Amino acid sequence: KTEAAGNTGLQNYLEKIYQNTAELSSGMRDFIWAMDPAKDTVFETILRLKEFGDSMFTDAGVSFTLAGLQQQINDLTLPMDVRRAIVQVFKEAMNNSAKYAKAASVILSVQLANNVLEIKLKDNGKGFNTLDEKNSKGYGINIMKERAWKVGAEFNITSEKEKGTEVTFHC
Repeated sequence: KTEAAGNTGLQNYLEKIYQNTAELSSGMRDFIWAMDPAKDTVFETILRLKEFGDSMFTDAGVSFTLAGLQQQINDLTLPMDVRRAIVQVFKEAMNNSAKYAKAASVILSVQLANNVLEIKLKDNGKGFNTLDEKNSKGYGINIMKERAWKVGAEFNITSEKEKGTEVTFHC
């Protein structure tokens, strides 16, 4: 421990190990959660996202709100792969909001209309130019798109500098 205190390289290496271990642990918890048949409703999926958002945004001093969780959604079930994709996509979107957006407010909303489930995350952060190739080809954005595509969902990101970002998932 005392060796690490004076060695910046070793401290950075240990921090990366800690971060990677935490991400792996979180991913395993999400995987196990998604396999639980008692958690197969939209309600349980959104509740999982709310708990993650409450924890993340409270620590960051950001206002986090959930909107639209209605009774008709409580009994709607989702296949395991769709639940897992939703959780992974929106955890990534929340991480991006907390890490890059510098938002004061983030809203997670859910709506069911014409048998289509819409989940949306909107922040009032600094936004980005979606036409800029470096932004639209980012690793996180591509992973979110791929996860949605794999479960047959529609995925969209809209953002404008100084006007925030909106991530939308339809299934």
